[in-house]
Amino acid sequence: MNLEPIPYVHIIINKHKGTVCDNNGKFIYLGNSSDTIIFSVVGYKKGKYVIPDNISGKDYLFTKILLPDTVHLKEMLVLQWSSYKEFKDAFVKAKIPE
Repeated sequence: MNLEPIPYVHIIINKHKGTVCDNNGKFIYLGNSSDTIIFSVVGYKKGKYVIPDNISGKDYLFTKILLPDTVHLKEMLVLQWSSYKEFKDAFVKAKIPE
């Protein structure tokens, strides 16, 4: 598991406030205990964190680890023709220079 910071993670707080992490994966927000924070970034599964009710003091620090979310796609052939038959016909009819 890679514990490097993830830059520019999108953060949604209680479904209506939002912010973005800096390039070091850090952010600051003014909130309350029981706030729900959702973390989202391309290439990782979404993360969720609920601020505990029993916080003492006004500052609270935590680390949220996001797990990689890699999707492997099947190989795809992209052609300028609308079908493989059109490609095959064009290839067979192509004139090769001497």
